[in-house]
Amino acid sequence: AVEAARPVAPIPVAVGTAEARRVDRSAAVTGSLAPDETVTVSSEVAGRVAAIHADFGQSVSKGQVLAQLDRREFEIQLERSRASLHQALARLGLPPDHGAEPPQSTPAIRQAEAQLEDARFKYENAARLVKTGDVSQERFTELEKVYRARQAVVDAARDELRTNWMSVEALRAEVKLAEKRLADTTLRAPFDASVTQRHVSPGQYVDRNMPVLTLVKAWPLRLRLEVPEQD
Repeated sequence: AVEAARPVAPIPVAVGTAEARRVDRSAAVTGSLAPDETVTVSSEVAGRVAAIHADFGQSVSKGQVLAQLDRREFEIQLERSRASLHQALARLGLPPDHGAEPPQSTPAIRQAEAQLEDARFKYENAARLVKTGDVSQERFTELEKVYRARQAVVDAARDELRTNWMSVEALRAEVKLAEKRLADTTLRAPFDASVTQRHVSPGQYVDRNMPVLTLVKAWPLRLRLEVPEQD
C-alpha cells in the first residue's frame, strides 16, 4: 500500500506597500593626495643672482619678490634703446615724448614744399609769357625742369618720412622689449604657496629657463585615484 503524503505546512508571507527608496552604493578605492599647484620658478633672462628673498619652507604671497638678478646691464640696454628712439624722432623734428601717431609733415618736407611753391609760381608765369614771346623757350624749359625737380624733392622727402617713421616704430618695439627684459630680472611668486626647494644662491650666474625656486600650493589638496570601470 502507498503511504499517503503528509500535508505541507503553509509558508508565511508578509505583504507590504511598494515604495521608492535610494540605495547607496559604495566602492573602496585607493589614491594619493597631491598639491593643488606645483611650479618651478625660472628666469626668463640670463644674469647673476643679486639676492634671494625666499628659502625652503617659507610661505610666499602672490606677487611677492622671490629673487632679484643684477639689473645694471639691462638698465644700460634700455637707456641705449631709448636714446636711439629719441635720435630717430629728432631726425623727424619731433620731441622725445611724441605719441604713436605718425607726423604729417617734417621741417624737410615744409622746406621742400616752399621751394616747390616758388618754382611752381615761376613756371606758371613763364608758361603764360612764353606764348607772348616775353620769355624765351630756353628760359621756360629751364624753369619747367626746376619745377619738376622740386616736385621730386617733395616726393622724396615724403618717402623719407615714411621710412624714418617705420624706423621709429621698430625702435619703439626695441624699447618695450628692453623694458620687459629689465622687469624680468625680478622674479615674483605666481600665487600663494610654500617654497619646497631653492636651486640657486646669491652670486650665482643663471641662464634662461634655469630653475631658481620650486613652489607648492598645498591648499586645497587634490585627490588622485582610479575608479574601477564597473563602478
